[in-house]
Amino acid sequence: MSGTSVTQLQAEDPDQEPLIFGVVGEEAMRYFAVERDTGVVWLRQPLDRETKSEMQVEFFVSDSQGVVKDTVNIQIGDVNDNSPTFHGQPYTVHIAEVGYSHVYGMCNSYCI
Repeated sequence: MSGTSVTQLQAEDPDQEPLIFGVVGEEAMRYFAVERDTGVVWLRQPLDRETKSEMQVEFFVSDSQGVVKDTVNIQIGDVNDNSPTFHGQPYTVHIAEVGYSHVYGMCNSYCI
């Protein structure tokens, strides 16, 4: 869900200088934002598990002495966001004149 906090990046600086956090790459910046002072990673727009189940996102932390980058593997969880559908419509079932309690036809639906 857009606006959801995903994680918080953490880093230490032995010199105790202020750290600045960020995300690297055009695709990653479409989906993720980082609060530069706290390292909190936010989702900019929804992710779809059916489209992509995992993303490798590169983040950085910097101080006045330089920049360090690292890659984080983000696994995308699934939510029930797709309605079931019938395949092969229309269905045609021919029923002869017989007694009751018989199965005459069966159709299956699949969530896609």
